[in-house]
Amino acid sequence: MMEIPAGYVGRGRVQGSAWQSPEAIAAAREKKEQDDASKSVPFEEFKSPNGKYTIFRQIPFSETTHKKANAYIELYKGKIEKVIIYFMKRSTCNEFCDLVRRQILNGIFKKYELELFLADDNGDFDDENEPPPSNEILAKIIDIGLDSFYFKITNSWQLSQEDKDNLVNSINEHKKGLNEYQGALPDEYSDDDSDEDDGDNNLNEYQGPLPDEDSDDDDSDDDDGDNNDSKNALNKTDSDSHSNSQAPNNEGGCCIIL
Repeated sequence: MMEIPAGYVGRGRVQGSAWQSPEAIAAAREKKEQDDASKSVPFEEFKSPNGKYTIFRQIPFSETTHKKANAYIELYKGKIEKVIIYFMKRSTCNEFCDLVRRQILNGIFKKYELELFLADDNGDFDDENEPPPSNEILAKIIDIGLDSFYFKITNSWQLSQEDKDNLVNSINEHKKGLNEYQGALPDEYSDDDSDEDDGDNNLNEYQGPLPDEDSDDDDSDDDDGDNNDSKNALNKTDSDSHSNSQAPNNEGGCCIIL
């Protein structure tokens, strides 16, 4: 009989270390929360004027010590949350990812693991380039023109519909309590607001002349009465002075034929 080597795990067998008791799971979760709390950094958070995205900024903020990144966080397929992040430029990709997980949007992603990828200029998942190494300084990647990043929740396919609804509702409620950002926004984000407002602003602020068809119909009708009164008065005066004068040509305006 062939002897099975010690420590061998064959197909279909489960390693004992893979199973954890509820107590062990709770202890691991508590330790993770303590680690997250110890690594939390001071920050300020705002919502955009149109409420579609948020701005997260580590403080104290300085342009010399910070970098800006555009983050697109996929809650689940078809649902993306946009965040502009100003972070310390010495951060590695792993530290940046951990910052997003711990603190963005009131720590909504704390209980999940996030994966960091590149995004294209439109914020779509970039499947043509490899994700950045976890130990790479993120500022170096931004300096070569790659400033948009895409986050995915690990195993997001396991989220139930209730989990998805809770994510969206919690984020929306958090946004309602944020102050509106008052600083200058990047052009690509400012355009979002202007596109939506242009239609209403043009209607409300239009001060030009009315179209010709409106002017002809309305103004000519109003002026006819005044013109007729003037013609009548002029005709009466002229008939008194010139008994041989002809009657005015009403169809030709206010001209008098002598």
